[in-house]
Amino acid sequence: MARQDRPWVILGYPAGIAPCYSVYADDFQGGQLAAEHLLSLGHRRIGLVNANPCPSAFAERVRGYTQVKSFGLSLDKKLEVRGDMTYESGYQVAPRLLQRADRPTAIFSLNDRMAMGLLDWAQENDLSVPADLSLIGFDDIPQARENFPPLTTIRQPAVEMGLEAVNLLMRLLDGERPPSRIVTATELIQRQTTAPLD
Repeated sequence: MARQDRPWVILGYPAGIAPCYSVYADDFQGGQLAAEHLLSLGHRRIGLVNANPCPSAFAERVRGYTQVKSFGLSLDKKLEVRGDMTYESGYQVAPRLLQRADRPTAIFSLNDRMAMGLLDWAQENDLSVPADLSLIGFDDIPQARENFPPLTTIRQPAVEMGLEAVNLLMRLLDGERPPSRIVTATELIQRQTTAPLD
């Protein structure tokens, strides 16, 4: 597309692609919001559900999460597991965190699907969420609010991002020279899977 010299826009990270226009969420900010929320509830032993391979968005979420120092957070690599971004992988990796003698009191999953798999495993194994375990996801997919209990998550504004991408493309078609990057803010959506640590 670049060689054809036609306007085009990526919805997501440019990830090393030749000069282009792109719209993506502020994943770094989202990682910070997740960490700050769990830490404000008193949690210090926090597990992390990452993905393998780790996409650019997930790397930014981890970077934001680990840079929250105001409460003295440090990332314990022994409490990091990796799925493949699916519900099934969240369910499969759950025991590696939740069957530990020193299991985490809270878990940050880098997407909602893995979080919901982990939540189901926890409930099937007599762990109450959020009484025994606080859990936060990322994305705010529709199933997050329909889940039981409804999932606390970091919202990336998918509809707004799509509108921004179309608007950016229309501006390019009109001959304008808009900014090459549009970054949309993320937001903490607190529901019923996080609670203060007793």
